[in-house]
Amino acid sequence: RTSPKGVALKWKGLPTMDILRHFGTFGFVLLMRNLTIMTSYSSMTRFAAGLGAASLAAHQVALQVWWLISYLPEPMCVAAQSLIARDLKDRPYRIPKFLNVLFGMSLASGSVAALMTGLTLMTPIARGIVADSAVRSLLFGIAPWAMLAQIGSSMTYTTDNVCVGLGDVRHAPLTTVAALSIFLTTLFYVGRQGLGVEAIWRSMNVIFVTRFVGLILFSQKLKGFFSSSKEIFLTGLQQAILKRRRIVAS
Repeated sequence: RTSPKGVALKWKGLPTMDILRHFGTFGFVLLMRNLTIMTSYSSMTRFAAGLGAASLAAHQVALQVWWLISYLPEPMCVAAQSLIARDLKDRPYRIPKFLNVLFGMSLASGSVAALMTGLTLMTPIARGIVADSAVRSLLFGIAPWAMLAQIGSSMTYTTDNVCVGLGDVRHAPLTTVAALSIFLTTLFYVGRQGLGVEAIWRSMNVIFVTRFVGLILFSQKLKGFFSSSKEIFLTGLQQAILKRRRIVAS
């Protein structure tokens, strides 16, 4: 049963395989993203634990501060995903301009999150969190890389949600696995060389950079957007819409 505008109100009987496949595809992509994030953070903590109590304490404090502040851009990214999906059907010409604004806002919110992270870890505010001067000294070294990771996280999370909104997620599992593999290899090298907790946080930026670049390179629609001609982007969207309409009609 549908409403006058064609929005499905409920299913009769069991959902079809096509509906299950649609939900399963996007659900799998989002599950992989979350598992990748948790694996990355857990791996960082594992290597930090081998550097001694002070390094582990500094890492844990930095991670808690970073993680809390990193949620700042999330509402905007989730809202953008819904708005892109809405415009994709009937008003694809609006999407390039919308993405220009979105990525600008993502960069701005990531920069604000970076500033908040730096103020928390590098100023006297840190004294209210950690009493140990040795741990605060380590936090001062971690802070610049944590700040950079806030910007990378914001841009990557935005790109992720844009791909979901555009329905262009086939490349996402491969990109996620590749980024995680590169990150773990870098982290293993840092651990073997004993480069310290600052290097562990430097490695954190690797996964954001590799995922961001991978999503752009392997997404046909995003590649068109970031190219010099917006016509390529619009053509790709129009082809996707026509393909979807043919599938529905059949």
